[in-house]
Amino acid sequence: MTAVPEGTVIRLETRVGAYLTKDTPLVTLWPPPPADQQHRIGQLVARSVVTAAARSMQHDIDFGIRQLNDLALRGLSDVNDPTTAAEAVARLGSLMRPLLMADLPARSVRDESGRVLLTPNDLDHAAYVRHAFDQINVYSADHPLVRETVTETIRMLQAASAGLPGREAARAELDRHLGTSRRHPPDPGCPR
Repeated sequence: MTAVPEGTVIRLETRVGAYLTKDTPLVTLWPPPPADQQHRIGQLVARSVVTAAARSMQHDIDFGIRQLNDLALRGLSDVNDPTTAAEAVARLGSLMRPLLMADLPARSVRDESGRVLLTPNDLDHAAYVRHAFDQINVYSADHPLVRETVTETIRMLQAASAGLPGREAARAELDRHLGTSRRHPPDPGCPR
């Protein structure tokens, strides 16, 4: 934030893991820096943001969620490997639990010189829940083993996030997914 003048509001126009399009603004500064400083400040700001050609799970938890989700969906596809899908769902749960229990970074941070960093595009807990379970809920309806694993995982996540402040939207998403799971009861003859 020290790259910009005191009192500047910096709005990051992207989020971790998002695709950047050439010539699309990376940040918006208000007030705009003086014309004679815009190029220098623009270069400093651009250098302060790490970009790469590909996403990585080390810096982008949503990418890990999406990869596990894709693995589960492949298991639910024509390949029909529900055991792999159920294992991917269980691993999603072990990734989602600490995420739901952790406080996410604030979307607005102010330094001692009055600079403000806004990150409105960052994902919240509810978005992570949707990314983890929306597609799996759609495609697992005919797979009792996977439905049961989804139900158990969501119940575990509900218990882990119960009573934590700021998780109301995430718990509402978990409740919605649990309701979807209940509409497709597990087959009593299916091994767990």
